[in-house]
Amino acid sequence: MKTKKNKNQKHIGEATPEVISLTWVAQEYPYHQKSLLWFIIAGIILVSLIIYGLLTDGWTFSMALIVAAGAYYVSHRNPPEIVPICVTNKGIKVGRHVLAYPSIKFFWIVYDPPYVKRLYIRLHARLGVNIAIELEDVDVNDLRKELKKHVAEHTISEEPFAETLIRWLRL
Repeated sequence: MKTKKNKNQKHIGEATPEVISLTWVAQEYPYHQKSLLWFIIAGIILVSLIIYGLLTDGWTFSMALIVAAGAYYVSHRNPPEIVPICVTNKGIKVGRHVLAYPSIKFFWIVYDPPYVKRLYIRLHARLGVNIAIELEDVDVNDLRKELKKHVAEHTISEEPFAETLIRWLRL
């Protein structure tokens, strides 16, 4: 006895094809050009805080500042790479990384050109990790409509305070 397969019926384990809805390219993280004056002021503040830590027996504070300054230098010595970003029916691809929709708790968009044009994604991680993706010239309405098919949009309409501080201080 043969069974007919309905066109809409799928075999178990048969994967649905990936369909790309939107694509763009963006920097992997915001990059702020810094002047010599910025480095001088940052250096003075850093050295002052390290000396303060040493004078007040806060050597762990001083060590933490040195480690943080070193980590900042290593991670920011080269400009960010330009990465392709794709919104598909299965998730969001940022370069080689894939954010599957089931791992995303919600999203929100902060759009205030020319200062901020970002998509924020909150993952289902224990610490509530936020991922920021630069939007460049993407149509925000098309992006919102596509993401709402798969993930809830949060009512947050502002960038996190830490991101605002980083932008203001040009870190």
